[in-house]
Amino acid sequence: MCVASEPVKAAQCFNMAREGVGSELFLRERLLQTEETQPCKLEVLYYLKVGQLNGGELGMYSYST
Repeated sequence: MCVASEPVKAAQCFNMAREGVGSELFLRERLLQTEETQPCKLEVLYYLKVGQLNGGELGMYSYST
């Protein structure tokens, strides 16, 4: 069994939450603060917001060797 590190688990959770952006009122109104309804645009807004919450770092998937 492979145990994922905390950053990998966090990235997986963010990706799973992305699936609900179009249907979850909380995500759309509270997190994204938008009335946008197009799924593609909502996903982009979601990832932009997650990037802001992460201090603007986009290196979420970088791994050290």
